[in-house]
Amino acid sequence: MIASETDAKSRMAYIEKYSAAFPDSKFQDQVSNYALYTLGPGQLNDQARLIAYGEKTLAANPNALPALLLMAGAYVDDSKAGSVGKAVHLLPESDRGCEGGGSGRGQVAKAFGRHGAFGSGLCLH
Repeated sequence: MIASETDAKSRMAYIEKYSAAFPDSKFQDQVSNYALYTLGPGQLNDQARLIAYGEKTLAANPNALPALLLMAGAYVDDSKAGSVGKAVHLLPESDRGCEGGGSGRGQVAKAFGRHGAFGSGLCLH
């Protein structure tokens, strides 16, 4: 039902009902990905809800690559003071170098470097 729903508002309503009814579902990571996609650019464009849902998702699974990427992008695009710093803090100290790492967080570092989010690359040491 969630995946086949084409209306973003209806999809998000289904996601919220599902998450409340089955908080420990083995499908929660996939449902969270749909939620972040639905709340993000091109769908509902609800920055505040995207950040709140993403932070909740990362609290449950700190290495969820889709959530890390979407949250990092959301923080970079956010005009609030300190938001870019939040994007950087998604990365552990060991992954804040130019090479990135093997974890999902390392992949975020690589993505930032490739896309020039922090100048020529993400070298923070």
